[in-house]
Amino acid sequence: MEKNVTKPARDAGFEVRDLYADDALRSKVLQACKRSNFIYFSGLGHGNATTFTGQRVEPIFWKGDQETKAISKDKHFNFLSCVFGKDGAKWMHQVGGAIGVHGYDETFTFLASTFPNSLATPFFDSHTTIDRKLLGGATHGEAHKACLQRFEYWIQHAPEACRRYLVWDKEHKVFWGNPNAKLPTLRPYVSSPIDEYKAVVYGKGAVARNLMAYIHCYYKGKIVLTCSFYKDEATLPENKEAGGKVLLMYHWSHFGAIIDLLRNEKPVYFGFIKSTKVGYISTRKEPVGEGEE
Repeated sequence: MEKNVTKPARDAGFEVRDLYADDALRSKVLQACKRSNFIYFSGLGHGNATTFTGQRVEPIFWKGDQETKAISKDKHFNFLSCVFGKDGAKWMHQVGGAIGVHGYDETFTFLASTFPNSLATPFFDSHTTIDRKLLGGATHGEAHKACLQRFEYWIQHAPEACRRYLVWDKEHKVFWGNPNAKLPTLRPYVSSPIDEYKAVVYGKGAVARNLMAYIHCYYKGKIVLTCSFYKDEATLPENKEAGGKVLLMYHWSHFGAIIDLLRNEKPVYFGFIKSTKVGYISTRKEPVGEGEE
């Protein structure tokens, strides 16, 4: 999953919450799925016709569960789980309103030997084709078709011992939802004008040892950017986008320059490049030699 799902998702610019092994708990999954930026769930676990469980067999989603129904609405799912595609996945789409749900309507069967191994690769490579295609911008219908084609490739090329089980899994791969739908396109770049700001400077006994000040930047009454200023000798946290706003980190020595720009320039806007986590505050183009009055 790290190789075939998690890394491709991060490479595509998605923020990933990876809940593995003992972290594959219903409470943690629900918490992650209730975040405002939740889009897509790819799960490898156990299951039956109505229930998907985590790696330690704790039920996560199930048919008839109101939490599952609420989380399903307008979201996308891919389950590598025995039989859950028969009823549970269908219910998540038809009743819960999920846009697309992939799964299997019978037991998912695979072979494995000592990790890493050639016997398991054909099975998991075929299944996770769905993830890679969706993350790459394909529709659900295209991802489903590509998955079946990948199964067929491995049926022809995998070790002989794998082939009849690959045929079985291919025959029981199902999809419920809108075949023409895609994952939402990520904005690779965030930008907004700034029309107001508020500065907060901490004194002795501040709430954070290295934190010196905040500047909250607004546009039409909503915070769009927060600049955090830390002691010059402190190691800066990473710039990020969270809760619908961008957080930029600076050393205290930059505070005066930022305040000066916000106080004296107009218009001002900020930009943030998600892939590199580089952010900045800038003016628009201005006439040369304009000066300040």
